[in-house]
Amino acid sequence: MKEKTIIGRVEKVIFPELQYVVLYARIDTGAKTSSIWATYIEETPKGLQVRFGYGDSG
Repeated sequence: MKEKTIIGRVEKVIFPELQYVVLYARIDTGAKTSSIWATYIEETPKGLQVRFGYGDSG
């Protein structure tokens, strides 16, 4: 039997492309894809501007 890796309910996620922004993400072992909850998306002359939320999306 293959040994399973134990991970926490919440893990640190780092985005080096965004000047090393650090977020904490919930782990969903049943998910086939990943997502990030965005609270604010606006198209500006510079391109898309996105603000990410903390907490519960619902």
